[in-house]
Order: sequence, then C-alpha cells, then structure tokens
Amino acid sequence: MPESDSFDELPESIKKLRRRPTNSRLAIVLLVVGFAGLLLAFLNGSTVFQSNRARTWPTTPGVVLTERTWKDTQWHDGSVGQHKYLSTQSAMTYAYAVNNQHLVGRTISYDFCRRAPFAQAHPAGRAVSVHYNPAKPSDAVVDPGCDRSTFVYLFLGVLLMSPFGAFVPATG
Repeated sequence: MPESDSFDELPESIKKLRRRPTNSRLAIVLLVVGFAGLLLAFLNGSTVFQSNRARTWPTTPGVVLTERTWKDTQWHDGSVGQHKYLSTQSAMTYAYAVNNQHLVGRTISYDFCRRAPFAQAHPAGRAVSVHYNPAKPSDAVVDPGCDRSTFVYLFLGVLLMSPFGAFVPATG
C-alpha cells in the first residue's frame, strides 16, 4: 500500500503528530539556545562567585616575581575562509607569606578580561596585595574583581535560558 494512501487512513490525532516537524525544529533550536545560555550563565556566574568570595578573604603583602604578557595569534579555518584571532595572554608569579609559610601564587584574576591589564600594570618587583583563602593559603589571587562585561554575559546567559520555560509543563 503506498504511503500516501496509508496516511489518509490514519486517525486525525496521529496525522496531527506527523505534521509537527516545524515545532520539533523550533524545539531543538530553543534547546540549543537554552543550553548555550546555561553554559554562558554557568561560566560567568562561577567567575562572579569566585571573585566575590575572594574579596572577603584576608590580604597580605606580596611582590611580583615574574610578569609576562604576549599577543597570541590563532588561525581558524571557517566556512568562509581563514580567520585570524588576536588575544592578549598574561602570566604572573608573586610571592607572599601566611603564618610564616612562604608561598608563590600564579592566579592573577578569576576574570580573564582583567588578567592582562593587571599584569601589564604590575611589573616584576612591584608590591601587590594578595587575597588568600584562610582555609587553604595556597589558594590566592591578586585581583579579585570582576569586569562589567562578566555581568553582561551572565545576564545574557540567563536571558538565553528563558526558552527552557517553554518546556516546563504547567501545573495546577
């Protein structure tokens, strides 16, 4: 029996189910956008959480041992050709002491947007204030702040998650 003939013989409720590809495509798009929002909100929310937690930590004087900032160039093959991406990377080590224990830290900031500017402004030999975790003094950071863009991306992630609300069944 040809497919068109068998489709005509199906009950109307099953025919409606078969005509829903547009809705399922929309659902897939909304889920992908929602998951992207979830990832964006999680990553930026984690940065905000870590930064706010570090702001409450005690501080101790420290000194920058090494500082290095460089431009990183990456080439990516895309669908419309090669693209060149430039980014500024930073690395820093600093010495500090907690309870007569001498430590070396490497975390500049939990917010990647603040790392390079902070490192460039603090060359080797410069004094810094080190925020350290009292429960684990080796966990330290010299710039516990957050860039404004982190909050923008966090808000954008929450907005992108809103399509998930379309899939929550109504209760009542």
